[in-house]
Amino acid sequence: MDGSVHRENAGAAHKKQERAATAAQQSGNLDGLFEMKSVSSEYYGAGSAIVDVLLKSGAGNFRDFFIGIKSGLKVEESLQKSYGVNFEGVAHLYGRTIGRPDLTP
Repeated sequence: MDGSVHRENAGAAHKKQERAATAAQQSGNLDGLFEMKSVSSEYYGAGSAIVDVLLKSGAGNFRDFFIGIKSGLKVEESLQKSYGVNFEGVAHLYGRTIGRPDLTP
């Protein structure tokens, strides 16, 4: 992938993250994101921002989280095992990054 395409994709992802952050700041919640069976594109920004938060909290933890899911743990179980948080805790971690520490799932 050439550099200009990568920058375009990164710019588009950043815009989606900004839109998701604004929506979450206004609503105070993630609109059930963690319980969705299929995530529509309007939630990609929040999802990618949450992945960024988890990675910044520890790349090794993220690896363990991913391995836990691959080995059959439910997502929330793997979060608890890898990061010591549940969905509410992840919402709070993300919420702090967008100025809404009381964000709920």
